[in-house]
Amino acid sequence: MPPHSSPTSLQTAPGGSTELLTALTESDASFNEALALIRGEVPDIRYHTTLPPGRAIHATRESASYAFGLLESGEAWRIRRANIILRRLVELQDVDERSPTYGIWSWFYEEPLKKMSPPDWNWADFIGTQLIQSLVRNGDRIEPDNKVKIAAAIRHAARSIIRRNVGMDYTNIAIMGTYVTLMAGEILGEREILDYGKNRLRRFAQFTREWGGFPEYNSPNYTVVALTEISRMLRDFRDPEDVAIVHEIHETVWGEIASHWHAPSGQWAGPHSRAYQTLLSPAILDFLQRGLGGRVSLVEGAPPSWEQSLLPIRCPDRYLKSFSDLQPARIHRQRIAAGSPALNAATCLSETFAVSSVERGTFWNQTRALLIYATGERSASALHVRFLRDGYDYSSANVIAAQEGADVLAAIGFANDGGNAHCSLDRIANATVTASDWRLRFEFQGEALPPRPPETFSAADEIVFPMGNRAWVALRLPWVAFGSFQPRWEMATQGGVACLDLVLYDGPGRQFVFDSSFRCALGLALSVSSSRKGLTAFHRLQSREHGGVLALEWAAEGRPRLQTAMPVFARKEEEIVSFAREVKTGAALAEGRAGQEQ
Repeated sequence: MPPHSSPTSLQTAPGGSTELLTALTESDASFNEALALIRGEVPDIRYHTTLPPGRAIHATRESASYAFGLLESGEAWRIRRANIILRRLVELQDVDERSPTYGIWSWFYEEPLKKMSPPDWNWADFIGTQLIQSLVRNGDRIEPDNKVKIAAAIRHAARSIIRRNVGMDYTNIAIMGTYVTLMAGEILGEREILDYGKNRLRRFAQFTREWGGFPEYNSPNYTVVALTEISRMLRDFRDPEDVAIVHEIHETVWGEIASHWHAPSGQWAGPHSRAYQTLLSPAILDFLQRGLGGRVSLVEGAPPSWEQSLLPIRCPDRYLKSFSDLQPARIHRQRIAAGSPALNAATCLSETFAVSSVERGTFWNQTRALLIYATGERSASALHVRFLRDGYDYSSANVIAAQEGADVLAAIGFANDGGNAHCSLDRIANATVTASDWRLRFEFQGEALPPRPPETFSAADEIVFPMGNRAWVALRLPWVAFGSFQPRWEMATQGGVACLDLVLYDGPGRQFVFDSSFRCALGLALSVSSSRKGLTAFHRLQSREHGGVLALEWAAEGRPRLQTAMPVFARKEEEIVSFAREVKTGAALAEGRAGQEQ
C-alpha cells in the first residue's frame, strides 16, 4: 500500500489534548467491550431506522469517531482499544459487490442493513472519513494486519461512493464523498479512484460557481459539516491545484453564513434547508467561535470538540464584521431552486429581529421555511411555524410565500404524493393518510412566549404579541379549510416548548384522502416590527377562492403589494413546484383575482 506523503502522514500525531481526553473519558464509560462498540440510544428520527426512539443501541458512526480519538490520544491502552473497534467496524461493512448496499454500514449493530428502512448510503462517506483520518494521521499506531483490513474497507467505501455518484446539489455529501474518494485514491495508489475524486472536486466547484451558493442552502448543521470537511481537505490535500479550489469553496461557505448571521440575537437567520434545532446548539456556536479565532465571542462553556481542534477552521477576515453588532439592517435573497423562474429565499435582518421565508418549501422536520428570531434580555427568542400530523412534522404540507421587508404572506397546501415523516423516504400512497391529529403550530423558543388566543377561531382574528425584548409580531389566518372540520385555537407544550396551535382535526384515528373532494389550504400573514406601531395593518389583506385556487393579496403603503396562491385541493408535489413558479410570474394569480372575496 503506497504511503500518503502529505505532511500529516509524516508526523506522529501529538499526544491527547485536554479537549480530547475530556471527550474520551465521557465516551469510555459508554464502551461495550463485548461488542467493541459505543453504547447509545435511538434518537427521535422516524426514517432510516425502524427502532423506537430511546431504545439502547450500539452506533457504528460514533464508534468510528471514538476509535479515531483513541488513536489520537497516544495512550497505549486506548490505542489497543481503537484497534479492537476498527476490527469490529471492518467486520460490519457490506463488502459484497453484488449487494445494493455494497460498501456501507448500518446505523446500529442491533439493526442490520436488511432491516433498515431504507439503509443510509451516507454511512460510506461518514465512516469512510473516520477510517481515512485514522490511517493517515495514526497509521503507525494501527496493527499491521488491521491496517490492511482498514485499507480494504476504505476501498469498498470509495467504490460505493463512486457507484452512487450523488448529484452536486446534495451539498454536504457531495463534499464529504469528494474527500473520501480523493484521499482513498492517494492512500491506496489507485488512479481510477483518485481521478474520480479530483474530477468530483472540480465538478462541485463549477456547480457552486454557477449556482452562486448551495442548493442545500443555509443549513446550520450541514454547513458546519461542509466546513468541517473543507477544513479537512485544506489540512490533508497535497496537490496545490486541489487546495486552491478548496480555498475558493471555503470562501463561499463562510460568505453564506455571514450573509445570514443576525449578530444582535446571536442566531443564524433562516430560512434553513436543513436544521436539527431552531436555536443554535452550543456545539455549532463553538464551531463558529473557533472559526472566528476568539475575535468574536458567541458562547461560553460549550462542550469540548477535540476533532475540530485538529482542523484549520478559520473565517476569512473580510467576513468578520458580519458577526459583530455593527451591521446595518438588510434584506438578503438567494436562489434555492433552479428553473424558470428560479425560486428564492428571503431574509430580513434588522437591529432587533430577523424574519425569513421561502417562495416554495415544505414542512419536513428538518426545514425552517417560516422563521423569526428576536433579541432578548438574556437570550434570543425564536418563532418557528410548523405543520404537524399526529405530533410530528408533515412533509407533504407545502408553503408558497412572498416577502417584502418584514412582512410575509404565505399560502399552505398539500401534496398528495409527497413524504410523510421524511421528505422522500416514506411517500404517501393513493393520496391517503391515517391520522388522529392535524394542526398548524407556532412554536416559541427562548424568551418568547405564545400569546393567549381568542376563545373561538375567526378568519378575522388579529393576534399581536411582543417577542423578545424589542420586537412585535402580528399574525392573521384569513382563510382556513381542512375538509368540513372547524378549526380551533389551543395552547400546547411539547418537549418543554410552548406553542400556539391551530387545531384542524383532533379525534379518533381515521383515513384522510387528499383527493379532489377534500378542500385543504390555509392562508397566513405575518408582520414583524421593532414597535407595535410599526406593524403593517391587515385591513387591506384579501383572500379569494376561484377555480380551485386560493389567492391571497396584501397591500400596504410604503412597500410593494404581496401576492401568493395555492391549490385548494391537494396536487402532486411536482405540480405544486410548477404552481409556485406560476405564482411568481403572476400566472396563477389571475384566476384567483377573478373570484369573489371570501
